[in-house]
Parts: sequence; C-alpha cells; structure tokens
Amino acid sequence: VSHPNLVAIYDVGDAGDVHYFAMEFVKGGSLADRLKHGPALSRPDALKLRLKFYARARNLVRNFYADKNSL
Repeated sequence: VSHPNLVAIYDVGDAGDVHYFAMEFVKGGSLADRLKHGPALSRPDALKLRLKFYARARNLVRNFYADKNSL
C-alpha cells in the first residue's frame, strides 16, 4: 500500500531476542516532539488530529493513533 499518510515498512524480523522492523525515514519529529518543543498546532491541524483520535477511540479506523507514533 502506498499513501502519503502511511509510512512504508520494508522489513520485519528478529535478531536473537530482539524484534525489529525497518521503515521509511520520515523527516521531522513526532507529534509528541512538536507538542513539547514546537509551535502550537493551527486550529485546522488540531481539529484534524482530534478527528483521527476520535475515530480510533470509536473503532472507526484500525490504525493506532498516538502522539508518540504520529508523524
């Protein structure tokens, strides 16, 4: 699947007791970084994020939205 809002996963595996996955590099930080260090989100951006989190909470989408894994 290729989509501008999805990060490509290239490989998944394990090396002994360590599990890993290799994914596409996305320039910039996470949402958690932006909320902690960056400028405040614009009202439209904040609303879009709220709708994503609401959709996840209501099981309307299967993706896991959290500030630490949102880019």
